[in-house]
Amino acid sequence: MSARWIGRAGLLVALGLGSEVVGATLADAEAVASTEQPSAPSARLDPIREQLVQARFEAALAAIDALLRDPTLTPADRTEAFVLRGQAHGAFGELDAAERDYREILKLRPGYRPVESLTPPKALQRFRKVRAETVGRLRFALDPQEARVSVDGVAAVSDESGVVYALAGERTVRVEHAGHDPDDRVVRVEADRETALSIVLLPNARTVILRTEPEGVLVRLDGVEVGTTRRRDDLRGGEPAELALEHLPLGEHVFEMIRPCFASQTLRDVLTVDLLDRSPKRYETVRLLPSRARLSLHGGPPGAEVRLDGEAAGKLPSGPLEACPGEHVVEVRASGRTMWRGQVALVGSEESRIEIEARPNLVLIGIDATIDAAAEFVSGFTILERRALPDGFAPGNASSWTALGLPKQCDLALALVPSSRHGEADAWHLYSPILRHAIALDGAPAPVTRPLWSQVTWGITTVDPGDGGAPVIAVVRSGSSAAGIGLRAGDRLVTLGGQEVSSSAGVRATLDALSVERPLRIAWTDASGGKHEGDLIGRSGPRLPAAPLDATAAALLAAFALVDSIADPDDAPTALASLGLLFLDAGQSDLAEQAWRRVSWGPRAGIGEGTKAYYLGVALEALGKEDAAAILYRQAAVTDASTFDDAGPAVAPAARDRLADLGVAAPSAR
Repeated sequence: MSARWIGRAGLLVALGLGSEVVGATLADAEAVASTEQPSAPSARLDPIREQLVQARFEAALAAIDALLRDPTLTPADRTEAFVLRGQAHGAFGELDAAERDYREILKLRPGYRPVESLTPPKALQRFRKVRAETVGRLRFALDPQEARVSVDGVAAVSDESGVVYALAGERTVRVEHAGHDPDDRVVRVEADRETALSIVLLPNARTVILRTEPEGVLVRLDGVEVGTTRRRDDLRGGEPAELALEHLPLGEHVFEMIRPCFASQTLRDVLTVDLLDRSPKRYETVRLLPSRARLSLHGGPPGAEVRLDGEAAGKLPSGPLEACPGEHVVEVRASGRTMWRGQVALVGSEESRIEIEARPNLVLIGIDATIDAAAEFVSGFTILERRALPDGFAPGNASSWTALGLPKQCDLALALVPSSRHGEADAWHLYSPILRHAIALDGAPAPVTRPLWSQVTWGITTVDPGDGGAPVIAVVRSGSSAAGIGLRAGDRLVTLGGQEVSSSAGVRATLDALSVERPLRIAWTDASGGKHEGDLIGRSGPRLPAAPLDATAAALLAAFALVDSIADPDDAPTALASLGLLFLDAGQSDLAEQAWRRVSWGPRAGIGEGTKAYYLGVALEALGKEDAAAILYRQAAVTDASTFDDAGPAVAPAARDRLADLGVAAPSAR
């Protein structure tokens, strides 16, 4: 390389690499220049700078030349490579080479200026000559002043005097600003001359400022949430809260203002723009008024705790509850468990009513909210939780269900095993934590009918005679209205409610459909042919499962029995007794004993204390407590108690048979 020797230190200073002071000056210059480039140089040039610092100039220039031949080099790195090479050429006095570098630099970065204090005068003179031949100046008067300018697609930045440098020739200038139509034009740039441009953008949108009292108001713009009003820190006390919505399109808009416990308000406006006043549009302060809704709860377990959105809100029965309008979760709890849970939408200044009926708690396995095959079934329960179907889950095995760790409050669990798990049709499974039964269902479960714990009985049982005549009275329950009006076994029933009857099935169908509150006029004949009339009155009494149930029916009945044994004091004895019978059928004699010991119907004919004594004795006998069972059988053997319902089979004969099996003498009949 042919160059005038100026000393290593002097050369480094000329290159801008010789001292911290010179380095800072160069960094400042590069910072100015980089504002005209969309991206900063990468670290690819760091090794070249290090070679220049180590005075390995030939190697550095060779590396720059190789780098410039790389087609993947970014514009920022290419520009910086030319800058380093131009500095080196200028420092060595190779002015023709430096001039060629300056031309390349200005093509890429028209606003480039070398640091004058670091550039030799002759090199600086060459630079000014090249710039005068290739670069012109643009001076913009913009409205709005903050508008962005790009030249040939590259963001333009003015220097300290407000001038934007651009290559001479025809240039595409774009001026744009949010909320305005952009301005695109072709400008003829004259080398070494200044061209003035005055550009006014036409607005196509406008900023609006909404103001509310109180603050914290959610704003929806055309149905979309866009922010919440806040008081600015610099506002004086008492100033309303604000929300600025920038550059809204012109035209009609709907602003909804919503805050919990306040009445929502809607503002409609056709947004226009004034070319003489483009300041934000400020709306009058919207003042939201407090709003409360009322919620009344009816039914449900007396004394149960009411929770509103997880917070205690009173006990049942309660007066109307006050709450903010909107969606709320209502939960009723008793005996440490959820008895009812639901969601209600409250409307301001209105009272909503909810009927509370205790429901079993259900856990869903592998069933999300989009599966509607079991929607009607699920609606009859309170959903405790939903879970994904575990890997390796075997729904036919009760121990697999136990391993799930179901919540203590769970009364039933329903699982769906999709066909993808086993290659067959979707499989539905039900599990009763109460009875510890796992049940495979034939398809999705059917809607649930809530069990009835009481039944109307009329004190008579009829049979069809062999002669084809009127039904014969086979049994008349003591203490019933039938006994009171003189009906006797062997009498023939002629009419019910004025209608002739021809079969026992017709009698049962008619009586089952009637209310206990209305006397029924009947006519009958006695054994001697005498005709009689009277009013038969039904009596509501307990209703127990009449026969062993299939597994699904037993699981459902057990779930409702457990709930109603807690929720309804009137039905609790019968619900507990039904649960006791289900435990006996399931072989869980210990649980059957616990259930039957809690049953108390009090003194009554039909289903009563004799019924309890008999079935409690059955549970104790199964547990090997035969002496205690015998005592209870003896009690049952001398009662007129029945099973299933008040007109059902008597328990005394069954108790005597049990005593005989135990080798214990039965007491004398009354």
